[in-house]
Amino acid sequence: MSQPSTNQQDASSCEHPQCCAASKPECYGGIVLCGGRSRRMGRDKTWLRFGTETMLQRVVRLLGEAVDRLVVVAGVDQQLPPLDGLIRVLRDRQPDRGPLEGIAVGLAALGGSGPGVEDSGPRVPGSPGVTRDDDSAVRARDVCRIRLVFVVGCDMPLLRPALVRRMLELAAGCDVLAPAMQDHYEPLAAVYGVDVLPQIEKLLAAGRRRPIELFPLVRTRLVSADCLRQADPQLQSFFNVNGLADYRTALRLAGLGEDADYDAQLGGRP
Repeated sequence: MSQPSTNQQDASSCEHPQCCAASKPECYGGIVLCGGRSRRMGRDKTWLRFGTETMLQRVVRLLGEAVDRLVVVAGVDQQLPPLDGLIRVLRDRQPDRGPLEGIAVGLAALGGSGPGVEDSGPRVPGSPGVTRDDDSAVRARDVCRIRLVFVVGCDMPLLRPALVRRMLELAAGCDVLAPAMQDHYEPLAAVYGVDVLPQIEKLLAAGRRRPIELFPLVRTRLVSADCLRQADPQLQSFFNVNGLADYRTALRLAGLGEDADYDAQLGGRP
């Protein structure tokens, strides 16, 4: 498909210092988006089973290995599988505003400009998720500022923490860093700076819901697939589970067996 023109810096070659220079801020953030309608799957994908976890629990755990703080953003009335009680679950402020709405809610919460609509969720000791806060983590959270946030959809269960860390490093000095694949961008496995929130809010107010509409408005850097293969040689992090065939493929690639019974794997949620 055609790609829109952007106010972009090309990070397609790892030979250039601007592509590979790392300048890690004190804290990195993460957002897991859950509010999609799952039309092709026919059921809420967050409840799909991956071994001992649901798909949402798996994505939260993997992203949590690469960032300092994360939030989960769900639909207004969406029921999620249990998460660690200290993981913040936020809600879209309005329904049917697409992924930009979830990104806005998450950036506001992580950037400290607003709490979002929060649902703390059940406290489930030992359930999959990011490392639980202790006193030192809480103190560090209070003093560090998150500038860069990795955004991922809940339907990307093959996410590699090494790729997340790599992309966060490459995002130094820009507002958005997005993978540029052969014929498309990956805006839902990308890095966003918290400072782009005002531009996102303007897009939403104008009824524009696609993340790529943000790209021409801010300092966007595109990173090629080849630049990311060192962290994820097969680029499996970008594999989306849209339908049943994708689900079975993801199970196989994760080493969990694709012959598992579909209904049993769904985890009991419609």
